[in-house]
Amino acid sequence: MVSGAIELTKNELKANFFSVGRASYARRVPLWNNATGEVASFSSNFTFRIRPKNETDENLRLCSLSHVTRDGAGDGMAFFLAHFPSRLPPNSVGENLALFNDSNRFNAAGDDRTVAVEFDAYPNSWDHSDNHVGIDVNSIDSRAYTNVTKRLVSDDAVMTAEISYDNRTGVLIARLRIDGDKPYMVNASVDMKANLPHEVAIGFAASTGICSELHQVMSWLFSSTLDDATVATSSTSPRRRLVRVLSAFRSSSFSCVALRHRCHPSPSATHMGEVRRFQRRKTRAG
Repeated sequence: MVSGAIELTKNELKANFFSVGRASYARRVPLWNNATGEVASFSSNFTFRIRPKNETDENLRLCSLSHVTRDGAGDGMAFFLAHFPSRLPPNSVGENLALFNDSNRFNAAGDDRTVAVEFDAYPNSWDHSDNHVGIDVNSIDSRAYTNVTKRLVSDDAVMTAEISYDNRTGVLIARLRIDGDKPYMVNASVDMKANLPHEVAIGFAASTGICSELHQVMSWLFSSTLDDATVATSSTSPRRRLVRVLSAFRSSSFSCVALRHRCHPSPSATHMGEVRRFQRRKTRAG
């Protein structure tokens, strides 16, 4: 935790290599109704930074031997939907972005299934650049991506992500704005019912490898057209359906999962610091 933001990976001198971390909403989020088959439309908006980490000359040398990146940074972070409760896969450091591991990163199945939007700052063999936004569907090899001409890793840039899913079209769209510039956009068709369980965990994941960086989430709002009450009964009228808006900061409903990462493991003990935009409200859907 630093200045009202949550750190997903370690921020310690000479200690943030091969670090992974997750932060997720601590309650189940309905994704589709297992009685009627209705799928939620949802949106997730958040601000974040990926900052360079000052390291020793030897650490930078090891990073440069691995791959040449524009800023000696790696690996990246993601917004994800996955099996509830959220859990870190073993050996999910580096290119796996704390989403997958070496055994399932191209074909995740069962409880390992994950849909994510990645913000990747390191060029792995399956990547098209060292700065891109990708949509991952049970694979770290993005189904769709867009290259980012500005650096994702910056001391100064505040980035805003807008992620939305339309249940009428089945299209997941991600937009990224860097310091208010024209957005980068990527979209892909995703069958949520085929790829995820009817209730999911939502949150953020990040990792470093031999190259390192800092991953800081500053604010988060999530909304969905599918409410708990809609999932509980198939007779709920669409006109009575509610939109749930969540913001994750300074809430007992926000939890951290840590592996070699300094974070509070207990949801009830988690303290998120200064509130940036905390609200939880219900409004009628369209």
